[in-house]
Amino acid sequence: VMGGVGYIYAARGDGLRPVWHIASEYQNRALDALMRTLSPSELALPTSVLEAIPPRPPGYGRTRELFPRYTGSAFDALTPAFVAASHTVNNILTADRAARLVEQKMLDPSMPGLNDVLQRLFQAAFEGEANNSYETAIRNTVAGVVIERVKSLAETAPMMQVRAQSTLALRTLAGRLAEMEPSGTSVLLQLDIRRFLGRPYDSGQMPSSVSAPPGAPIGQPAMDWLGLLEPWCTWIDGEWR
Repeated sequence: VMGGVGYIYAARGDGLRPVWHIASEYQNRALDALMRTLSPSELALPTSVLEAIPPRPPGYGRTRELFPRYTGSAFDALTPAFVAASHTVNNILTADRAARLVEQKMLDPSMPGLNDVLQRLFQAAFEGEANNSYETAIRNTVAGVVIERVKSLAETAPMMQVRAQSTLALRTLAGRLAEMEPSGTSVLLQLDIRRFLGRPYDSGQMPSSVSAPPGAPIGQPAMDWLGLLEPWCTWIDGEWR
């Protein structure tokens, strides 16, 4: 829904609207729902669950169905939140969705744009309500996830406007972090952002540019289903035979 486009395959003269942007009301409601998935209280595991997951017994190796962990053999209470937050943030901030957000805001200022979404993500990452130290740690984890994804957009997004808005958002956020009451997380993230913004220029990592369609001859090979007509009917010299 975010940056979404509705479309149908209309026929000439049928009076139908072939393409349209999803209404801003629905996009904002979708964004509200996604922000709730980043709430520390939603991501925190109950104490009863944490106390019911012991380390795996000797001889039972790890499988792909287990959450990653930084804690050795003990269950890691933060990585499930990291994985869940990454799923939300990475799907919101894909390069193509970010480009659609930029363009829909450009065409209709009433629509949510990329910067609007980035500010909502920063708000969830740094201003989300935390009721205890566990939820505070989860909020810090979400902040790290958001910043890493925005850094990725700022460096690798093919669309210049996406890179520009992502870079400006990071620069502004670094200034806000510098004004906050210092904590280990705020200092670390501020320094990470500044190191990223001050990175050496690497022309070899520039996103690829777009080029014009190849031009004449216009057209493309026949659709696969046309091959089913062989050998009863064949396209030769501009006509079916």
